[in-house]
Amino acid sequence: MTDLDGIDASLLARDLDVRPYRQAFVVVVDRELTRAGVAQLVRERLGLAPRFEQIVAGWPAPKWTPDDGFDVMGHVRETTLPAGQTIESWIEQRLGLATDRDHPLWQLWLLRLPGDRHALVMLAHPALGRPAHLLDVLLDGASAGPVADVAAGGPVEALATGVGAMVDSAWRTVSGHPAPCRVAGVAVALADVQAVARASGCCVRDVAFTLVAEGLARALPTEHDPITWVPVAGRGHALALPVGVPDTYSRLIQLASMAETWDASADEVPAAAAQARAARTVVGAPRHQVLLAGVGELPEAARIGTARVLGLTAFTTPADDEEVTVNVTACAGQVFFGAAALWALDGFGSGVQAGLARLVTHVGKERTR
Repeated sequence: MTDLDGIDASLLARDLDVRPYRQAFVVVVDRELTRAGVAQLVRERLGLAPRFEQIVAGWPAPKWTPDDGFDVMGHVRETTLPAGQTIESWIEQRLGLATDRDHPLWQLWLLRLPGDRHALVMLAHPALGRPAHLLDVLLDGASAGPVADVAAGGPVEALATGVGAMVDSAWRTVSGHPAPCRVAGVAVALADVQAVARASGCCVRDVAFTLVAEGLARALPTEHDPITWVPVAGRGHALALPVGVPDTYSRLIQLASMAETWDASADEVPAAAAQARAARTVVGAPRHQVLLAGVGELPEAARIGTARVLGLTAFTTPADDEEVTVNVTACAGQVFFGAAALWALDGFGSGVQAGLARLVTHVGKERTR
């Protein structure tokens, strides 16, 4: 058993029946996987991600405790999406369901999609991502080492954590209100993003975040630049995301200037654990409307069992004062943007694509001068 630390307690307190708090990872694969085969893979690798077979129990000093009734097959499920239903609408339905706190806080769904397409969807609470995330350890060919983070405190801190979590959860239960989560996903060519970054003298992250601003400029119900929290290399930065800047290239230069002092090195943390760690940086962060998190590129060789990974899109439900979250991942030659908000994200995907087209055109004209 492991003591529940203050950050985990705060993350768990965000999870309300009227407004569940979790992350969804959509992994598109090149072939169908069987439920029995995926369940066996989970059994073989659960030891690398122990929190995925634990629950939080005990008072007044709560601990991560083994679930005596844990059954892998109860967490690995499958379904077929009917014709006409999008994967986004299915995810919205799942994200809106209250969490079953009597069992470990995750599910892994095998989806059969129209057009003979296949995906795995991991639904998990962000507090489960240490020391490793189950999705990362299921991915062959991708780094899945342990994530160094805040260590649990001693018995005094554990007692304070238990009391604090109870107060925190009670306050959120009283002040929380139903807020259905809406999601939108879009992908663009990684080669185009890299070409714009090289020609502009900035990094891929700057271009990707500019495209997020382009998408939100169409989807946000306000013209004001929203206060945005950006986790980078385990730390957070607050900025006013320039959605009101009318010119796309000017927006890129402005964002690159804001980010020039940030750690631009590749984050070695595996994809799913990085998204969970990004959520941890929000605890104690200043009030913000937007959470914008990005991770490094998933290797081309990434596989789950016998299936090759064709795409990975991540979504995080907004919590507290957040109105929208956007996760950026790179995989199989594409950059994937997963947005989740308290309103319909009409125009987000087309805004991202149109923004990249304008940047590609701009740098092309600059090269011909």
